[in-house]
Amino acid sequence: MAITYGNTIWNYATNNADKVTFRVAAGKACDELKKRMDNSGMNYCGYNDNSGKVAVFAINKSDKDLLKLIIGDKAYNNLEFYKSKIDYIPKENKIGNTEYKYMPNKCYFYFNKDLALFLANQLAQQNIPYSAVIRSEKSAIMTVSEENAAVLLNLAEQIKNNRLIFSDEFKKYKTASAKKETIVSQPLTKKEKSFTESNIAAFMAQAISNDKQKQ
Repeated sequence: MAITYGNTIWNYATNNADKVTFRVAAGKACDELKKRMDNSGMNYCGYNDNSGKVAVFAINKSDKDLLKLIIGDKAYNNLEFYKSKIDYIPKENKIGNTEYKYMPNKCYFYFNKDLALFLANQLAQQNIPYSAVIRSEKSAIMTVSEENAAVLLNLAEQIKNNRLIFSDEFKKYKTASAKKETIVSQPLTKKEKSFTESNIAAFMAQAISNDKQKQ
C-alpha cells in the first residue's frame, strides 16, 4: 500500500496510540475533505484502498472535535473511527531532509510538536533544508539556515493564524451548532465498509517502512 496524500512525516513521528483512522468515499467529497483539513492546519495521512472507492485517513485523536467542526455534524456522524491494535512508538526523535551538521548559518526555533510536524511537511514540499528534534510530546526544535529563517517564520505564522481561526470558530460551534456543507455525499456500501482493523494497521506499518526507505 502506498501513501497517496497527507503528511507522512507526522505519521512516522507520531505514536499509534495518539491516532485514530476513518474512511470516506473517494472522489470529489474526499478532495474537499483534504482541502479543508489542509486549510485548518490539521496533520493527517491517507491513501485510497485497492478498489479506489474508499479513502482511509489517520489523524490525531485529539483533532476529532476539529474534524467535526470543519466537515459538519452530518458527515462526522457517518464516520466510524478505529484505533490501531499494533503498538508503534517512534524510535527516533530526529526528523529532517538535511543533517544538522551540514546546515550552514544555523537558526533555531521552538514550536509545539504538532505544529513542527506540519511545518516539516511544508518545508519538505518546498525542498527547503531543515533539521528537527522532537523534544517531548509537546515540543520540538527546528533548525534552518539563516537564509530560510524568514520562510519558516512566515509559514508558522500563517498556520498559527489558520489554527486560531478554527479555534475561534470552535468556541462559537460549542455554543451554537453551525451548519456545514456535507463532505461525505453518500454512505459507504457494506462492501466498502468491510475494510478491517488489520488493513488499517498494515497501512500504518507500510507508511512507516516507506518513510524509512526514503531517509
